[in-house]
Amino acid sequence: LELMRLSPGLTPARREDLCRSRDALVTALAARLPELRFRVPRGGLFLWCELPDGVDATGVAVAAEDEGLLVAAGPRFALVGGLERWVRLPYVLAPDTMTEAVERLTRAVETVRSSRGHGATGRARGSGRRPDGRPLVA
Repeated sequence: LELMRLSPGLTPARREDLCRSRDALVTALAARLPELRFRVPRGGLFLWCELPDGVDATGVAVAAEDEGLLVAAGPRFALVGGLERWVRLPYVLAPDTMTEAVERLTRAVETVRSSRGHGATGRARGSGRRPDGRPLVA
């Protein structure tokens, strides 16, 4: 509580930036992954997305990493056996970056879907790295 009193908090400009990033994420998800279910939060920094049946969050997180995208699989936040079809997507980056994150997430979901019938999680083989060599964190 003391730290919060000392902190200036979010400025109005940063709040607007976060809303634009959230809206870009929601728009890109609706266009590229309409089968994902989520509620648009009024605040916060994350969007929780439910994956379609047969697509597990851990597999998506692994495939996303191969695309140069770091996402958090729901099971990291739950007891054993919980949130297996959920991923947590922060929307703290610029809107165009959020759109790129959804493109990479789309490829990851497609990788998991295509490997479902093959008995393995399958890993993508693309470079996926940003020009600066770092993964995109979403």
